[in-house]
Amino acid sequence: MPAATELAEPALGRPARELLRRATRMQDVLGEHQDACFAQQRVTELLAGLNSGLGNGLNNSLGSGLGGESLAGVAFVAGRLFEREEVRRVEMRAAWPQAWVDVAAADFAQDLGVLSLRPG
Repeated sequence: MPAATELAEPALGRPARELLRRATRMQDVLGEHQDACFAQQRVTELLAGLNSGLGNGLNNSLGSGLGGESLAGVAFVAGRLFEREEVRRVEMRAAWPQAWVDVAAADFAQDLGVLSLRPG
């Protein structure tokens, strides 16, 4: 939607700029949520790979040459990263309904002279 709104902005003026601002905010919220989910998944996969590599005696890039103290440090840092992404995921999940309401506000549709974006 932001790209289409940018194209219409010269003809539609202020309502299009406001819709663009709100649509961009919604896109940012959804992107941040997706990034946080992906980061959590990646940290989990890396730790699982580290664990299975050590358990099978494999020499993988993360586990080779790491002693118990270093492994504890890796696990600690991974846990902090996971926690940080969890906070970001929860915040963005909570923010997206309001971002949608802001985009779908009836006055935008009326200002722009188009059908309402509200579902139902």
